Amino acid sequence: MCIRDSTEGMWSKTVTAHPASASISAAISPAGPAPITAMDFIPAFCARPGGISRAMDAILVTGGAGFVGLNLVEALLGRGEQVVVFGREAALPPGAAACFASLPGRLEVIEGDVRDPAALRAIFAARRIGAVFPFAAVTAGPEREAADPALVLDVNLQGVIATLAAARDAGTVRRVVLPSSAAVYGESAYLHPVLDEVATPPVPISLYLSL
Repeated sequence: MCIRDSTEGMWSKTVTAHPASASISAAISPAGPAPITAMDFIPAFCARPGGISRAMDAILVTGGAGFVGLNLVEALLGRGEQVVVFGREAALPPGAAACFASLPGRLEVIEGDVRDPAALRAIFAARRIGAVFPFAAVTAGPEREAADPALVLDVNLQGVIATLAAARDAGTVRRVVLPSSAAVYGESAYLHPVLDEVATPPVPISLYLSL
């Protein structure tokens, strides 16, 4: 399994992560990470044959060149899926491309903007999409959010709306999986010894996590 360590900017073989249920999360642990499988990064229903889309349907992943997106794409390709990655990158990082080349699935990378309805419609018109993972997002820090909050809102909110509208109009999409992050709990991380996705109240401390 090839995972980019965002701290070191390198590719590693092991990660530490909480098994995914309804959401996807991953964390790099330099002090002895426990090996997991790529399937830990996608919801349980995805592991069942036919759980995402019908045979021959493609799966669209927006923001697939990001940290979580790359892990998801790897898992899907490992299952033999046809994956379409759409985002601002014209190509995936070289390390990811090399890793994915040995997997049985088919990968297509399309450069574009998730805020562009015409580009999204063209993607759905040119191929049968059965499932969508709208993962494109601006993961801005406080300085960037303060300097350009409109961009964060535009990509993280309007980009998702545009993607969902195109999926609706295509009429072929059976599954949409929206991502989340443990960071959505914000201040609760300091107030509760254990974060429970059911009982812990989200108290986001950034614009990105408020959406």
